[in-house]
Amino acid sequence: MAGKSKSSRQSRQRKRTSSLPIQFLTVVGLCLFLIYLWGRVQIDSDLREQFKHEQEKAKLISEISDLRVQNERLTTYAVIAAKVSGMGMHIVPPSRISKLVVDFEGLSLPGGLNAQFPLQMAGMSPPGMR
Repeated sequence: MAGKSKSSRQSRQRKRTSSLPIQFLTVVGLCLFLIYLWGRVQIDSDLREQFKHEQEKAKLISEISDLRVQNERLTTYAVIAAKVSGMGMHIVPPSRISKLVVDFEGLSLPGGLNAQFPLQMAGMSPPGMR
């Protein structure tokens, strides 16, 4: 009997050692699948976020366009003259008015556009600082 138990013990050890590579490959395969799945979730999340930002960008571009149109409409002589006459002020003829256009696009100031430095250099001070 001792011979049988020894051979059965050896066969059990062979079965364990022969199943070890299969278990290892199963664990590695599972890990690779989980990494792939995590990557797909991240990509989908990033694509959703990008789509949301593109929608927001389109909305803001449209809003900026509307504001520019509104600005052009409100800075016409007729609109300004109507508001001035409603306030009881003297209306200046259009020939005596010149329009100063200031383009802040691409302008870089220390402290941003609200910085006091450029205003002080021009001999002006911001409202409330006089």
